[in-house]
Amino acid sequence: MRRAAVTLVLTLMAAWAAVAFAQIGSQAGRSGGPNMTARPRPEPRRDQARKPPELLPDAQTPTASRKQPDLARIRRDAVELAALAQEIPPQVDKLSKNILPQALPEQLKRIEKLAKQLRKDISP
Repeated sequence: MRRAAVTLVLTLMAAWAAVAFAQIGSQAGRSGGPNMTARPRPEPRRDQARKPPELLPDAQTPTASRKQPDLARIRRDAVELAALAQEIPPQVDKLSKNILPQALPEQLKRIEKLAKQLRKDISP
C-alpha cells in the first residue's frame, strides 16, 4: 500500500513537471505544436527612442483636480457612527431574551451607509 502511494506521488510529480516544461517551452518558441511558433519582437528604431512623459501644469495635476474632503462633514459622520455603534451591544443583548428592537435594523443600515461614505471620502 505504501509503495503504491509513493508511486502515485512520483507519477503525479512527473506529470506536473512535464506540463510545466511544456509551458516553458511554448513560451520560448521551442514547443513542437504546429501553431505554437513564437514571433520575434521587433527591435525599436533608433529614431523612436522613448521620450519622457510631458509633465502636466499644476492646475491639471490629478491631485490638484481632486476635491478636498469636507472635514466638518467627515467629523460629524464619524461622531454619529461612533454613537450608533455604541448603541448596538445593548440591543444585541435583548436578542438573547428573544426581543428584537425595532430600531436595530435601521441603525445597522445607517452604520453601513456612514461607514461606506467615510471610506469613500477618506480613500484617494
